[in-house]
Amino acid sequence: MDYLHWLLGDIQELFAFGGHLSDLEVPVEDTAEISFQFTRGMVGSVHLNYNQLPPVHRLEIVGTTGTIRWDNADGVVQISRAGGAWEAIPAPAGFERNWMFMEEMRHFIALSKGIEEPVCTLQDGIWALRLSLAALQSIDMGKKIRL
Repeated sequence: MDYLHWLLGDIQELFAFGGHLSDLEVPVEDTAEISFQFTRGMVGSVHLNYNQLPPVHRLEIVGTTGTIRWDNADGVVQISRAGGAWEAIPAPAGFERNWMFMEEMRHFIALSKGIEEPVCTLQDGIWALRLSLAALQSIDMGKKIRL
């Protein structure tokens, strides 16, 4: 939900289904389907689960002039403009997925030393928590939640 907010802007309401639906021995919601209405008029959805094997982490943005797809497994971005052929944009040469985690740790250390400003602000964290709590509230109440 964090990067949907970052990419597409504020969310005005959401509706969620979900809960602890698997036989996993974890004391949390393990499955959720969340639909969003963005303030700029777009709609979107997120499917989350802990039990899908192999795990999948993808993003697809569909617009009136084309579609963008990204798959975390290989880092490839695919673009189709106005229904045309898919164009694949591979991850940069030499890219390794672990680099993201190392860069995150480097940034955290720089923050703790006062060398850099946070990329993710406290306000971003508050918004992410607000979205998560609204999704839980929607699951519990069975209704849309206005933010």
